[in-house]
Amino acid sequence: MRSFQILGIFAALTAPILGSPTPSGPCTPSLLPISDIPQNFYVRVVIPGNEDLTNRMMNFQPSGGSDQHPYLDPAGHFTGTNTLVSNVITNTAISTGATIRLCLGGNPDSKDGTTKLFFTKRNTDPRAIFDVWGGCGENNYEFKLRDGAVVCVRKASGNKWEFRYTPAGNTKDADCIKAKIVPVFA
Repeated sequence: MRSFQILGIFAALTAPILGSPTPSGPCTPSLLPISDIPQNFYVRVVIPGNEDLTNRMMNFQPSGGSDQHPYLDPAGHFTGTNTLVSNVITNTAISTGATIRLCLGGNPDSKDGTTKLFFTKRNTDPRAIFDVWGGCGENNYEFKLRDGAVVCVRKASGNKWEFRYTPAGNTKDADCIKAKIVPVFA
C-alpha cells in the first residue's frame, strides 16, 4: 500500500516535467530538436488564410525509376508510410520497395528562385533536412527546413500543386505559397 502512495506522489511531482504518463493527459513538447519519428505518418500542409489548400495531404506521383514527386491531393496517390530518419522525411516506394528520401534540387527555376522537392533512392542528391520540434500529436510538431529555407507549393501543369523549396531571403517566390508541414499519424 505504501509503495503505491509513493509512486502516486512521484507521478504527481514529475508529471509537469515529464508529461503525463496517461495517453489522454497533457503532454510537454520536446524542447530539443527531434531527429527521428519512427511511427508512420501522412504529410499535411497548413496554410493559414488559404482555405483551398490548407489541410490537404502530400501525395506521390511516380517520375522515372523509383523517384516520386510530391503533389497536394487529389493529384498522385495517397501515402501514409512516411517516417523521419536523421531529420529527413523517408518513405518506402510503393512501386519498387526502395527506401526513398525527400531531396532538393529538381527543376530549379531561375524566374522565382525555387527548386522542386522530390523523393529518390539516389544518394547523390542533397537531402531536405528538417529541424523538428514538439511532439504531442498532430499539428504540434513543427518541421522547419535548415538554414531558414521554406517549403512552398506552386501551381504545376495539369491543375496540380507541386512541393518546392525556397531559400531564406528569396524575394522572387510570390507564386510559391509558403506552407507549414505537419505529420498526421497513420
